Amino acid sequence: MQFSRVIIVCFSFVFTVQAKPHLFSLNDTLGCGYQVCPATDPNKINVHLIPHSHDDLGWLKTVDEYFNDQTYYLHRWWEMQDDATKENVKRLINEGRLEIINGGWSMNDEANTHYQGTIDQFTLGHKWLYETFGECGLTKTGWQIDPFGHSREQASIYSQMGFDSFIFMRYDYRDQAKRKSHRTMDLLWRGSDNLGKDSNIFTSTFTRGTYAWPPGFCYDISCGDAEIVTDEDSSDFNWNQVVSDFAGYIADQVQYYPTNNLFITMGDDVHYTQAQKNFANIDKLISGFKKYNPNIYGKELNVFYSTPSCYAKAVNEYVIRENAVLDHKTDDFMPLISENDGCWTGFFTSRPTSKRYERISNHYLQATKQLIALAGLPQELSFNLANAVGVMQHHDAITGTELQAVEKDYHRSLYAGIFESVQHISKALTKLLGIEQDIDLHYCAWANVSICHETKEGNFRILLYNPLGRTVTEYVQVPVDDGAWTVTDPEVKKILMFKAENIPPLGYKVYEVAKTGDVSELSNQTQAIADRNKIGFEKNYVILDEETGFIKTMAINGFELNVTPKVMFYYSDYGSGAYMFKPDVNRRDPVSFSDKVENQITTSDLSIEIRQEMRDWGIMTIRIYQDTDYIENDWLAGPVDVGDGSGRDVIIKYTTDLATAGTFYTDSNSRELIKRQRNFRPTFNYTNGEPQSGNYYPVTTRMVLRDEDRGVQFAVIIDRAQGGSSLNDGELELMVHRATLRDEFGGEHLYEMEYGTGLVARGSHYLTFGPVNSERNIYPLLCSSPNNAVPEKAKSFLNQDLPDNVHLLTIQRWNDDANTYLIRLEHFLEKDDDSNLSTEVEIDLENLFTVFTIVSAEERTLNGVTPLRDVSRMNWPQLNDEEERVLGMKNRSLRDDTDLKIALAPMQIRTCAQIFSMTRWLLLALSVYGIYGNPVDFTDDIPVCGYDSCHSIDHEKINIHLVPHSHDDVGWLRTVDQYFYYQVQYIISSVVSALLENPNRRFIQVETAYFYMWWNLQKDETKSQVKQLINEGRLEIINGAWSMNDEANVHYQSTIDQYTLALKFLEDALGKCARPRMGWQIDPFGHSREHASLLSQFGMDGVFFARVDYRDKSKRMRKKTMDMLWTGSANLGSDTNIFTSVLYKHYSAPGGFCFDVTCNDQPIIVDPASPIYNWKSRVDSFADYVRQMLQSYPTRHVLIPFGDDFKWEAALNSYINLDRLIEGFDKFNITINKLPVNIIYSTPSCYAKAVRDYVEEYNVTLEVKTDDFFPYADTSTTVWSGYFTSRPTSKRLERFANNLHQVAKQITAFGNKPADTNLQLSRAMGVMQHHDAITGTEKTAVEIDYHRSLVKGMNIAISNISTTLSAILGLDKDLNLKSCLLSNVSICAESSGDNFNLLVYNPLSRSASHYIQVPVNDGEWKITGPSGEVIEGFLSNPIRNFDYITQDTRKETLNKVLFFRAESLPPLGYNVYNFQRVSLVSKSKEENVVDVGQIGFSDRYINMNLHTRLLESITLNNVTLNVSQDMYFYNSTTQSGAYIFQPNSNSSIRFGDPTDLIITEGGNVKEVKQIWNDYVTQIIRVFKDEDFVEFDWVIGPALSTTSGDYFSKTVIFYLRDVKVQTQISYYVYLTGKTAQAVGANGFGKEIITRYTTNLDSNEEFYTDSNGREMIYRKTNYRPTYTYTDTEPVADNYYPVNTKILIKDDTTEFAVLTDRSEGGSSLNSGEIELMLTRNLLHDDNRGVGEFLNESEYNQGLVVRGSHFVTLGKSLDGNGGRTMAAVERDIAQRKLLQPWVFFTPEDVSVKQLSFLNKELPENVHLLTLETWNDSDNTFLLRLEHILEKDEDPTLSQEVTVDISDLFSTFKIKSMKEYLLAGNTPLEESTRLKWAQVTKPEDESSPLSMQNRLARDITDLNITLAPMQIRTFIATVE
Repeated sequence: MQFSRVIIVCFSFVFTVQAKPHLFSLNDTLGCGYQVCPATDPNKINVHLIPHSHDDLGWLKTVDEYFNDQTYYLHRWWEMQDDATKENVKRLINEGRLEIINGGWSMNDEANTHYQGTIDQFTLGHKWLYETFGECGLTKTGWQIDPFGHSREQASIYSQMGFDSFIFMRYDYRDQAKRKSHRTMDLLWRGSDNLGKDSNIFTSTFTRGTYAWPPGFCYDISCGDAEIVTDEDSSDFNWNQVVSDFAGYIADQVQYYPTNNLFITMGDDVHYTQAQKNFANIDKLISGFKKYNPNIYGKELNVFYSTPSCYAKAVNEYVIRENAVLDHKTDDFMPLISENDGCWTGFFTSRPTSKRYERISNHYLQATKQLIALAGLPQELSFNLANAVGVMQHHDAITGTELQAVEKDYHRSLYAGIFESVQHISKALTKLLGIEQDIDLHYCAWANVSICHETKEGNFRILLYNPLGRTVTEYVQVPVDDGAWTVTDPEVKKILMFKAENIPPLGYKVYEVAKTGDVSELSNQTQAIADRNKIGFEKNYVILDEETGFIKTMAINGFELNVTPKVMFYYSDYGSGAYMFKPDVNRRDPVSFSDKVENQITTSDLSIEIRQEMRDWGIMTIRIYQDTDYIENDWLAGPVDVGDGSGRDVIIKYTTDLATAGTFYTDSNSRELIKRQRNFRPTFNYTNGEPQSGNYYPVTTRMVLRDEDRGVQFAVIIDRAQGGSSLNDGELELMVHRATLRDEFGGEHLYEMEYGTGLVARGSHYLTFGPVNSERNIYPLLCSSPNNAVPEKAKSFLNQDLPDNVHLLTIQRWNDDANTYLIRLEHFLEKDDDSNLSTEVEIDLENLFTVFTIVSAEERTLNGVTPLRDVSRMNWPQLNDEEERVLGMKNRSLRDDTDLKIALAPMQIRTCAQIFSMTRWLLLALSVYGIYGNPVDFTDDIPVCGYDSCHSIDHEKINIHLVPHSHDDVGWLRTVDQYFYYQVQYIISSVVSALLENPNRRFIQVETAYFYMWWNLQKDETKSQVKQLINEGRLEIINGAWSMNDEANVHYQSTIDQYTLALKFLEDALGKCARPRMGWQIDPFGHSREHASLLSQFGMDGVFFARVDYRDKSKRMRKKTMDMLWTGSANLGSDTNIFTSVLYKHYSAPGGFCFDVTCNDQPIIVDPASPIYNWKSRVDSFADYVRQMLQSYPTRHVLIPFGDDFKWEAALNSYINLDRLIEGFDKFNITINKLPVNIIYSTPSCYAKAVRDYVEEYNVTLEVKTDDFFPYADTSTTVWSGYFTSRPTSKRLERFANNLHQVAKQITAFGNKPADTNLQLSRAMGVMQHHDAITGTEKTAVEIDYHRSLVKGMNIAISNISTTLSAILGLDKDLNLKSCLLSNVSICAESSGDNFNLLVYNPLSRSASHYIQVPVNDGEWKITGPSGEVIEGFLSNPIRNFDYITQDTRKETLNKVLFFRAESLPPLGYNVYNFQRVSLVSKSKEENVVDVGQIGFSDRYINMNLHTRLLESITLNNVTLNVSQDMYFYNSTTQSGAYIFQPNSNSSIRFGDPTDLIITEGGNVKEVKQIWNDYVTQIIRVFKDEDFVEFDWVIGPALSTTSGDYFSKTVIFYLRDVKVQTQISYYVYLTGKTAQAVGANGFGKEIITRYTTNLDSNEEFYTDSNGREMIYRKTNYRPTYTYTDTEPVADNYYPVNTKILIKDDTTEFAVLTDRSEGGSSLNSGEIELMLTRNLLHDDNRGVGEFLNESEYNQGLVVRGSHFVTLGKSLDGNGGRTMAAVERDIAQRKLLQPWVFFTPEDVSVKQLSFLNKELPENVHLLTLETWNDSDNTFLLRLEHILEKDEDPTLSQEVTVDISDLFSTFKIKSMKEYLLAGNTPLEESTRLKWAQVTKPEDESSPLSMQNRLARDITDLNITLAPMQIRTFIATVE
């Protein structure tokens, strides 16, 4: 079987999993575990890719914070899910696609944990997994990838739980190096010297010191590695390289492993929050290996999804097949040393109070489980404490390596669990004793610091519960006030100590304590004992050194041993921290607190205490008891003095006279002892880089020294885990406390605080000689009971004591319903510990307990889950010769369950439960399950979308519309491909997944460019699910354009085209429900009236945006006009009215409520038990936000967006919190303005509909707007008018590409080519309309990518045109048409020869004449027209020398430009011209003008001032107007950037007078070249028979490479919280003749041209709106709010797409542009236009890059043209108004004849695809193939004039198009809305009563008559400015 996708789940947590779809049916066979592992290939290298996430249960955040912020810990997550989600997870588990690994409650530490805590936490996790998921929820593999070293006991525990394998990462670097060199990274590990064969386990280790993704291959949302791009057309294509690089990584890794298998982890800390992104890239990686098939070491690679279990199985199969032998290990992997001086041995002691608290908590947990079980109470009563203790086993909890805030949270959970457990113990005892009143037990949490409220005064009772299985006697200490006290017999003072004798097994004793007086009657006093040497009792005593006062000898049971305990400390190095112990290299040896000590003694009949206070932070109290086999060292350390700036590690050193020969012993998790040898490792060569810390080992309960010759043993039993060593023979030291002033990894240093001071730690060491009792950790439980009596003063719940070598490790309620119990019995001695007790022992369970009888016992694995008979572990042949023990797992599995005599071998634990069965979970599915969630049935889909799918609203309530969205820029800081492959594809997938989980959720999808890319990657099942979401309105298409276009710089034709492209795709792919109802223009930097008009003509009902002028917005918020109606056209009437809403605060989520994975806002915590619970407060805070919003909107509805740039990659993060927010309003009964609240998931459509309904019901009048929203200023000094000009070459290239786009669509339509023929160019053009593309506000690298896509699309289009025309003409070979895209810089290979042909195509629907420029070599040229006529040409010099380009491109520049007039080009047709060079020398020449002032022709000319060399006047259309034109610049401030224009002065600066004035004359063209300097050049050109004068200008280069100072700086910015660094270079302070260039005087430059006339325009002017209607402007004025004159230049700039004009009462002066530019009329009679911008600063609006462009290794050179016309406004222009003249020029310059070069002789020299011209006021806006299958074309006809522009042409016009086209005939035409996606009859826009006017039903243009038109009626009437769209069926 081959896994499609798989993820492993560790320590009982799970991610939101998105796996591939699986159609699940009744015939499916469930399979999991090894049976679903992918097949490996013995002849290949098998690479197991293992997706995983490592999720710490607390570390840098608390458990609750991690759970709510990042991941889904399975148990908690599971309880929050609905049934459908649970069923899906079960299905994934039962198919082996989601595999549980490890399965414990936490990924436990292995150094500090006690085996009982480890077993319990695995039991807790595995039991829940089995009960929830059945057999497939169990695991066979241990996964300990992060713990800091690995214990042998952990391996033993795994094997006893039935595990087959154990995989980990961290171990000694020298061990790793040896294993790599010997290929022993896979091995077999024996976990126990006592249990033998059963404890062997396959083990695999990592070669790298990380469990993360391979370097460079991290695909998580938090990573910055390159995504895999499989599109070979993309500039970011890297598929083959990624596969090659990954193969190289495999080659490096596989050499270290002994088989042909290699596992590679694909994950890291808290990864897979957005799983689609990870899986999508891994899918591509796997498929890439199949596609490119690389091999290494002569073998092919088999790369697939896998799991650790499957990897172990594959290795096992290899070993068996190849008879291979693996390395066999018998010691452990402690300590972890990561480098020569990086010893991870500090955490053995870090946070010592936490380690002690965990041990106490475990004690209470055992007692609680026992008594709950004995009383038959529900097992769940112990869950909270079990949960807290389970979490505490985590490898960043008990280790002390967490932040202190997290430590406190661990303590909180433990304390709450203990407090609750005491109450449950009370209930259990009450039930067991059969009494009515609860026994009121209390817990003294602070008894160790002499605080216990219950014992403070008066009488009280003490109940001691003994959790051991045998009777014990214990000395008990209780904090009390001073006085005389009685406890049966003993009387003590202050600390009440008494001897509790014979506490029964699993039983209790009650002691009555009474205070008999206020003053103690005891005579023994605390006193100095300097003169006394022997202290103690007859057999137990100590002897003091007479000189120093230190103990020198101890005696237990009369046996003396020289032992001296001392408190000492190491100075810590900067490398010491929570993990590492590193003594100061200059002070390595431990320092004694003092050379002498004073001793104080306290005596009683029970004990003698010797107090040794060496310093106030180092105290030992040696306590000698009369009849024990140990001496207690009650130590206290802290607050540690670090006043000298040095950290300290506090130790207690025990110095003996034992000869230990460098050896000592430490326990392995409190079980078996492991022999240690100083400066030695059994399996690799030890290097002594750190002689102290490198010899430290973890000590869980005991550390032992042995003198083999004397037969003497010294042991220290400890009350918590500590680090210890024997650094010198006879010495034993244990670290008890740590205070470091640095963190080894730069985090929080380990200086703990408590109660306002440094932490004080207290603990005990128990010193013994001889046999060691290792049960010091389970002692009687003390509870006080001050209020009521216990009827039985002593009671046992066992009928008899267990033997001395047997421990009742566990008794707990297992299954309440089945009345079963889990019992573990343990032989706690090793096989050679004791000659008598280290033998097998048998226990009879039948009558062991007093409260119940065991009738049967089924033996199970150690975790209590799997019956032993069902266990089948992996077989490793090399171990088959080992002895099969009588009590081994195999033989025990044969035992009869009714046999209640249980035998135990040394160190054996046997686990039993009453027989119970569990039905295997089975999923029966009758419907299709998709990849993400709920079952869906697509057979009878009835779309309920649009307004019908909106959630219910209530106008009597406050309605809060939550709108989830992601704003996905189609390029900005990254390219389109980078954004898609890195982020957007995962956003969409993640959202789809989350929507399927909950039908109430909503999301809006905006950018179709990305949706198109995503859609094409999806499987059919996913597409079906998305269609379902669309049809249910849960996923709504909003805006729907290819990109969210800019509104300042775009031309209406390109806007229409990009909407058409997108909406057609959406209609074809998703159906009618994908038709958008709303515009969503939330990020463009100002908003045009024409765009509102276009949206209304697309059939949209509203538009939403965020950016409006700060003054406008302030007024709207005050006046409550943030919702309004906007009239988009002064010509088209109420049809263009559109609802408009301004977002309250940008388009991001409200502050503090961003729940995306990239945000840091606080999640909503709904668990009242959590210390960070905040549900109510978060809801209240959100309600306050809504209250503020309502003050700015006119209804009871508010829309709140939830999203931002590239958000929702992990959609569930946000949806879960929004679900809780919505639920919270209902739960807490929130009201706003005394009204109830209806808070819903919504969309902009639903909001607009709700507002309309409210307005109609309550008769509310909205403001009506008729102007636009330009310019946009966000503060008083930052006006966003710079982007009107930024990156001018991009703006020109887009206009140039649109020209070709229309040509290509027309010609391929005439050739009946498929509809997608020009898709590449259409897509590139759609992207280029984006508000960070055509605006010039993207990064330079992104601009280059935009250009790449455009040029690629243009070249493909040219090729398609060539093949199409060749086919139309019936030619045998291709015309091989080419275009010279660099002709504007005199580069054209096609015209560099002596003979070539031009095919000049006219895309206009009327004939046109045009002057064509062709770069050629010098000489005399003969031009022959289509009829054989010779055409006059005009040869001129290029405007500038462009030779610098050839150095970079290796392309030849031509030295002349040849002009000719292409007369009467046929409409939608072409003429062919032949060019021949007949002479190498030309006749034309340039002359320096000396005395010629008038240049041009008799009826059209210009006058130049010969002194200033500047223009003086223009004569056109029988009008002479004084016009001067000059070049200027503004110096820019540091605030000027790509977006913002901010001059440092209101005055512009002249470049000076031109230095040269050169005239060149031809018969049809006259031109004057002006040269200001080598930066600014211009040619003014006058054409015969043209109504304009051309100003052809060149600006640049912006930077000088030969002068000036060069600077380089590093710019850092943040992209999705990922730090990005780039190097930026720039010049300042230029000198010499380029001193006017950018950088002079340290300022950027804003270059303008200014036309000054003598017209009295009254500071009024007009600019076009996206190339359509003209809008009135007035300097220093806004129609709808008060203008403030803080930026008088920038704030009066407006976008000019094609035209800006001024006029007086009679005369009009207009400048038409060849691209979008910023322009204004700052003074009466003036027009200025900004040509280019070169800036030295970024404006801090996001792009992070200043706008100083370069190209061809120098500053950018910009070339462009203005077309100036003038005349009488209303007449005198050949019967046309100036408006009509300007419209004609604009049309001809927008869609210029396209010049094709061909080497072929074109037989048809002239051709038109129209049979007749259209009227001059009608334009064929669009002709393109629509649907290939039904011979349909998209046809748009446009009236190009406004209603009052011309008395003749501004009238309705009717066109008969029945015989318009020459290559096809239209049969019928159906009218559609403007985008061509919606039939006119299906348009149902929202009506607004206040602006809806009755139609003139007599007009042929009324909607009623347009709908009544027969589709065969081909007479089309157009009103001014009207565009009508048809789908024409042709033949």
